[in-house]
Amino acid sequence: MAAGTWDFFVRCKEKLGLATFDFSARALRISLHSIGASVNLSAANDVTALSEIGSELAATRGYVANGVTISGGLWTISATDAVYKGITGVFYSANGGNLGSGTIKYAVLHASLAGGSRFPLAWVTLSSTPFLVADASRLTINNGGGDYFKIQ
Repeated sequence: MAAGTWDFFVRCKEKLGLATFDFSARALRISLHSIGASVNLSAANDVTALSEIGSELAATRGYVANGVTISGGLWTISATDAVYKGITGVFYSANGGNLGSGTIKYAVLHASLAGGSRFPLAWVTLSSTPFLVADASRLTINNGGGDYFKIQ
């Protein structure tokens, strides 16, 4: 299935513009969300906590609360852009039953902050229709050859 493009939340854009967010000191994670999250997803949304988005998959059957950390995440900076890279794609394996019960539709990129809070950065529509990850199957969010996102 083909996913859309990452859309950054307005508060993330604000923090980037004001240079008030230190990405290098934060683990970036990708969580999965059901169709119910659609009401809280838009590039204009000013959410400041992952919990405000809601409809994250339950931590069961192989899915871990708050999703998966981007492995080997690092910044590559050039004269024209900054690119956040990861070593491999992020994947979720269903174990002991299906993930999502046919409701998965979105992924949310977020940063781990002090005190355990999660700051949402961007979101993507994974499919035009909700889906599940069948038991013993795997969903991979491919990072396009290592690049997760680019700021130009």
